[in-house]
Amino acid sequence: MIMSCDEYFESSESNSEALFQETSSEDDSMWEDVPLEVSPVTHAESSDTLSLTIGRYRSNKHDKWVQKQRYRRTIHHLGMICYLLTARRRNKWISNPRILKQLKKLLPDSFIQGRHKSFKKAYKKFLRHNDVASKESAQLQFKNILKYLIKWFRLNYKLNSHGIRVSGYVNDVQKARKTPFRYFPCTAPPIKNVEDFRAVIKAFKHNRDTGAQLLTGLIRSLGFEARLVFSLPLLPTKELGLVQPVNDKPRMQHTKDIDLLYPYFWTEVIDPCDESCIHLVEAISFENDSDRLVTLKSYDLNEEVHPKNLHNFYTSRYCPTLSKDVRMTMQYVVALEKCNNVIDVSPRYMKNIAYRYYKHSRISRESLRSLVLFRSLIYLCNGKRSLLANKSKEQDILRKVALINNDLPKSYSDAQKNLNFCVPSLLKYNETIAPGAKVFGKLYLPKFNRKEPIYSRRDVTIGRSEEQWRLLGRCIKEDQFPFPVKKIENILPRTLKRRRIHNSNKLNGDDHLNFTHIYSFDQTQYIKRPSLTVSESGKVSLPRNEWGNIEIFSRNMVPRECVWVTLSNIEDALSDYVQKKFTCPINTPIEYVPVVTGFNFKSKPGYAIPIRDGVIVLERDEVIIKRIWLHYKTEMFQNSKRKLKLECLRSWNTLVRTLRIKARLDDTYGENHL
Repeated sequence: MIMSCDEYFESSESNSEALFQETSSEDDSMWEDVPLEVSPVTHAESSDTLSLTIGRYRSNKHDKWVQKQRYRRTIHHLGMICYLLTARRRNKWISNPRILKQLKKLLPDSFIQGRHKSFKKAYKKFLRHNDVASKESAQLQFKNILKYLIKWFRLNYKLNSHGIRVSGYVNDVQKARKTPFRYFPCTAPPIKNVEDFRAVIKAFKHNRDTGAQLLTGLIRSLGFEARLVFSLPLLPTKELGLVQPVNDKPRMQHTKDIDLLYPYFWTEVIDPCDESCIHLVEAISFENDSDRLVTLKSYDLNEEVHPKNLHNFYTSRYCPTLSKDVRMTMQYVVALEKCNNVIDVSPRYMKNIAYRYYKHSRISRESLRSLVLFRSLIYLCNGKRSLLANKSKEQDILRKVALINNDLPKSYSDAQKNLNFCVPSLLKYNETIAPGAKVFGKLYLPKFNRKEPIYSRRDVTIGRSEEQWRLLGRCIKEDQFPFPVKKIENILPRTLKRRRIHNSNKLNGDDHLNFTHIYSFDQTQYIKRPSLTVSESGKVSLPRNEWGNIEIFSRNMVPRECVWVTLSNIEDALSDYVQKKFTCPINTPIEYVPVVTGFNFKSKPGYAIPIRDGVIVLERDEVIIKRIWLHYKTEMFQNSKRKLKLECLRSWNTLVRTLRIKARLDDTYGENHL
């Protein structure tokens, strides 16, 4: 995990609503004017040297902070991919028939002929009669089998190496690269393929992570449906003071990861008599027998989830709490089935993650990237395989558990950091509480000396102005104009023209004209595509505005029967073609319209400078346009080559002339005339 590389992933929000609601706080900041700052005069070797820096000055400390954030973000994203792929490969191995056969041979014959055989009889009786008594008898024997497997596994499996130990980031990366064993123990024999895994099974000793995987394979070898559960040991990208400690070799030779109080791998076993019942099995990390075998419900058709029966669907035993002795974290938990399907079961073990299921979730860009990457990886791992009916019921229950299992903020600082709840005074300028929203409690704010109601973030409506929605390719519905969700006052318009209007309204007492109406996503729709105009003579004309261009901020704004061509220098090429500034064998008349994709308010403060990107042409002219562009590029390349040759000849001429002058001076005045 010691690496340093550029940012590997960029946010790719394909869902339009998620893209619009992603970061409402950045709408204004991305268009703010940036002042030109002049750095102090720096004296170099010569006192006449003057150094000026135009732009925003950034210190070396800021650059280091940016590099550190990129470093952590890269480790977080790459770690998620590597951990998930490794878990899927191990899960595939413990589903191999040869592995299952080898694992079953390890169990004593007395167990196979005794407890396991008697359970089969009780299970057949339950299937035949399907009554309560036979069901309870079969479930009791099944629990006894799991308890026996836990005790047998603890007696026979030996820990001789270390597994995953992720406690924090390394401060001195260079030293860690030279001596990685200083921070990360590497005493575990490598497992590169199935044969190495079979050798570990034969020896029946390794680290605790491999032991949990073998226990899952043992339960599967008996014919039971078991999932391998993996808590991804990802480090947070924020500064939390988590530092990877230096290994204490004498102590670690005896502990063998016993000092880690929480597991990374454990097992979920589906009850064969009741698919809605699930047993959590962990045989190494926990010392109490009650923690090694926990029974929960994966779904319940007869009962809804509410805070009173939440203990039937959720357990906090596997989620570590940061303290002086515990440095482990839990962010995502996945369960891998025998068919290698990946299921997100985080709500079963974690709380305060309701924001992951909100439509309009105000989370940081980094957290959103992590969540999108995690869900994309699960989708890619599962492919086109759809969940069964009971699995979809389980996912619905987990979603409800996540929405219920949350702690209310207890102070003003907690309310600021909380991603699930909010109070009205902490809302941003474009946020408002939906009418009829449920109040979950009251919070006393000493800063304002009053109590405010606590609302769910799910009930927060995020809005934008009509211009902001237009920049995102949407427009306000005609019947929604009189019903804005909020009205805000323009603090300071960006352009000089609007500032004059703003000040004029204030002087004339028309302050209401300086207010901007904010609309929600549900009050908008896609902008209608502009249509082509056909004259009486049958000539087709492209749509354009009074300045001779067309504003396009998304692909859905491209007119029908038109193509948006974004080749480099395409506008210059077509302009030179129309003015016949370069030789081109094509003489077909064409029509194009430059495309404006945004405005720049920073290069010239007080003015909106249009940003152009490509042109709009008719579909029938697309091939001709690209051929014209190709001829233009070819001629530009030839011209640049010709200019380069002329520059070389000019330089050579200067060199020869200089040498001739030097030779004449040497002949006239001697070589030491200088």
